Amino acid sequence: MEMVCFLRRYARRMRVRSGALIISEGGLGASIFFLISGRAQVLKITGCHEEAMQELLPGCFFGCTSLSGDKGYPASVAAVKDCELYELKRESFSEALLGDPTMMMHIPVSYTHLTLPTIYSV
Repeated sequence: MEMVCFLRRYARRMRVRSGALIISEGGLGASIFFLISGRAQVLKITGCHEEAMQELLPGCFFGCTSLSGDKGYPASVAAVKDCELYELKRESFSEALLGDPTMMMHIPVSYTHLTLPTIYSV
C-alpha cells in the first residue's frame, strides 16, 4: 500500500493556521503527525524563554512518543506557515499494525528524508 493511501485510510487530514500550536510541550498526546505541506517549528520552552529547536518541512513527522504510552510531548510544535497534516491516533496506529504490519516499517524510511533523528521523539 502506498504511503498516501495508507494515511488516507488510517489518519485524519487536518489544517493548522500559521502561529497555532499543533502539540504542546508536556501535553499527553495520543497521535503522531505527518506534515504534508507548510512549515512548522519545534519549540522548547524553559520558564518564559522559548527556543526554536528545528524547522519541520513537508515529509517530516512528529509525536512518536505519544504512541508508546503515557508520556508527555518533550517539546511543542507550532505552525510557521499554514500546514496540512495527517494525524494518526494511537488506536488507528494499532489498527494499521494489525491490518498491514509491513507498512508500518516504511514510515521511518518514507518520512525521514528531511528529518534529523532527534525529531522522532518529538
